[in-house]
Amino acid sequence: SLSGKYSVAEKRMNAFVTTLTNDETKERYYIKGMIYYCDMQMLRGNFKTAAIDLTLLSDNVFNNVSNEKLFYEIQKAIGHCYRFNFMFDDAINYYSKTNASPHNMAYYLTVCCETYCYYKPEKVFDFFENAIVENEKYNNHNNLGKIYYSIAIAMLISHKTYQAKKYLQRAHSEFKSTKYSAGTFFTMIAEAYFEYSETRNVSSETIIKMKKQLRKIDFIYEYLLLPFYVMKGNHEKIEEFRLKYEWFSFDTTLKNIKSFLALL
Repeated sequence: SLSGKYSVAEKRMNAFVTTLTNDETKERYYIKGMIYYCDMQMLRGNFKTAAIDLTLLSDNVFNNVSNEKLFYEIQKAIGHCYRFNFMFDDAINYYSKTNASPHNMAYYLTVCCETYCYYKPEKVFDFFENAIVENEKYNNHNNLGKIYYSIAIAMLISHKTYQAKKYLQRAHSEFKSTKYSAGTFFTMIAEAYFEYSETRNVSSETIIKMKKQLRKIDFIYEYLLLPFYVMKGNHEKIEEFRLKYEWFSFDTTLKNIKSFLALL
């Protein structure tokens, strides 16, 4: 739900899923509905639930419905679950599981930028021009915003802070043009990483601003605040987040967050 009314969309999707029956599993609307439902689970941090349901769906589509675009959408959704667990290699494996058809190529290159920016910045520098061209073809401003904030993070861990600033501004203007509030939140996170790279700290004001933005999007993606609690050594919050979300391996997530922060 790009409009930001996630709680409303969530209720509708939950209601829709309860009406589905096993007789409908080969129907396109069933598969699309389940992908959206699992997406909602992922946004709330129910990563394991989403990944299990998506894997079952993937087997169904692979065996019974030869639709490569739907198959790719499922792999991409599983990839997101791993990316938000900071398990980047696993995410890339899912994103790369099928031959991306031309329209999917725009999304494929975007999610690669959003993943590699945390640990392999040189890959982002290889991809991003092509990613921008592909998304401009479809006038996809949200993806362009995602590419720009990803370039900014890649610039930060390559210690090119001046260029990072420029791309953060571009990301903000793309998301402003589409009123995509979650995109603005992603950019604010990248800005907070910028602040940390400059000062080895993130101010309370910055965290308050991010929480205000979270309120606008019904607190989806709240788990993305975890790196800031790691930065601050806030063990109480880290433990709260450990219990609040369905991590694949919380210890791996923490280790990968610390590795990323060390690069900034």
